[in-house]
Amino acid sequence: MDPHFQSSRIARRSLLLSALLGRLAMGAEAASVPVALDESPELQRMLDVLSPDLDFSWNRQVVPWARLISMAEAGTAIGMSIARTRDREARLDFSAPIFHKHAWMVVRRGEGFGYQRLADLAGRRVCLRRGVSYGDAFEAAEGQAYHLEVVDSPLEARLRMVQRGRCDLTVWSNSASGPDAAVRRLATWPDLAAQMEVLPVPMLTVGVHFATRKGGPLAHWLPQIDQALRRERAALQRLAAGTAEGRAEGSR
Repeated sequence: MDPHFQSSRIARRSLLLSALLGRLAMGAEAASVPVALDESPELQRMLDVLSPDLDFSWNRQVVPWARLISMAEAGTAIGMSIARTRDREARLDFSAPIFHKHAWMVVRRGEGFGYQRLADLAGRRVCLRRGVSYGDAFEAAEGQAYHLEVVDSPLEARLRMVQRGRCDLTVWSNSASGPDAAVRRLATWPDLAAQMEVLPVPMLTVGVHFATRKGGPLAHWLPQIDQALRRERAALQRLAAGTAEGRAEGSR
């Protein structure tokens, strides 16, 4: 065979292979998975930690909590930081836990109480955002240990409801294991901080997950997310412990 012809054929094959690999690479780069999250910088940093372990990029959509839940249930996004309950398990597929959140109770100053379990809420009125859950035990205790006031309001508005007496307490949660971050968050509003206090014991601690519609179009990404969560567990734990100023408002 003519050596010149053979080298030309090899060169053409190399070009074709390079083009094919280039198209495959472009296709891989184009894989963009929508993830719905709230305004917490803490969650953004966790997505950054997980990104190098994934074959897709995050299409980050910062939305109100009720919208986040509806997107996850519709299968139009993977919701981030969702607590697992039996009711949600009927509608959603879940990843392994991302981290654990502690739910800190805020009450009017001078109205603190000893807390060890949900029964200690003793019929108090609790203001929470619509769609927020702190797990099965919390939901089962509604109407017995406490009375739930569901509102479509951010933290400041809920604090003012407590201030005015509409609620006895509201809850703010993050990954910090002590109340100092909640105290600093409350200090964002000096007038409220002077009239309110954070209880030193969290109401509950729950794991939070990625979740999307059961069997939906995005559910097949969850096993890969689980692998990344396992590989980056130590980094996520360090991040959770070191981001006490994260602004996530519920364990959801």
